[in-house]
Amino acid sequence: MLGVGWIFLRNSTEMLTMPKSLKPGTTISDQISILQSRGMSVDTDLATQWLTHVSYYRLSAYWFPARRIDSLGNECYCEHPTFTEG
Repeated sequence: MLGVGWIFLRNSTEMLTMPKSLKPGTTISDQISILQSRGMSVDTDLATQWLTHVSYYRLSAYWFPARRIDSLGNECYCEHPTFTEG
């Protein structure tokens, strides 16, 4: 029984450790610039509204089908999706 508790404690502490470096946060205008640099046509006002209320990560599922990785490993949107209503 003592061994089981020790394994639980060991696993608990491993799960609580944070990675040493995190990606820096981005502003909404940075996120819009990223989408534009990858080839997406963006209605800036609409994108700002959506990104303010819904996270970039959550919205990315909608444009994921148009996502491509080029030969250098860079992400782009080859089908040129649009971030507009409709």
